[in-house]
Amino acid sequence: MIDYFESPEGAAPPAELFCSEKPLYVLASHRHRDHFSPAVLTWQEKKDDIIYVFSSDIANRPKGCIVLSPGEVYEDGALRISAFGSTDEGVSFALECGGSKVFHAGDLNDWHWTGESTEEEMAAMQQAFEEILANIAAKYPAFDLACFPVDPRMEGDYARGAKEFLARVRCRVFVPMHFWGNFSAAAAFAPAALAAKARFFCPQAPGDCLTLDE
Repeated sequence: MIDYFESPEGAAPPAELFCSEKPLYVLASHRHRDHFSPAVLTWQEKKDDIIYVFSSDIANRPKGCIVLSPGEVYEDGALRISAFGSTDEGVSFALECGGSKVFHAGDLNDWHWTGESTEEEMAAMQQAFEEILANIAAKYPAFDLACFPVDPRMEGDYARGAKEFLARVRCRVFVPMHFWGNFSAAAAFAPAALAAKARFFCPQAPGDCLTLDE
């Protein structure tokens, strides 16, 4: 589970998470309330073998929590988690498990706020994003699944970062996120994902699931 939070719609985590005989990994990329909920700390009451992996900016951590900053790696034989930078708070995550590679951006994006950001601020953001993206692409030129922000609040620049990401990193499946319930805006990114030869999956409601094939 990555960046679980309690949405207004009240989508709860799948009950099978707590019934599995396998350990449950709970990752949080940063402290923003749309990426981290203290509710995940109560899951220890439902399952004994939970491994928490949090960004170092999150102060509310359970005992034994693995804390990662950009450039650090956690590995236990079943899962490898590499932390990369973010252009906002915390980190982004690359995960390797059973031969599959998954990327979760957290708040990594080429954030451009037209009418709010100055030209200097946008240039600095662009540079910071490109540096982090180059680091990711050098170590992971391809992912089986990538979750990346497609944020309609940036209006005309809403897909800027996602397009740059797909231009540098091959993705078998692309999943938009951070679109604040605007499912039509998220779905509008489909042609760009398909043009990058990525399968596109857009959730239609909170709690929607995707199962990767072999």
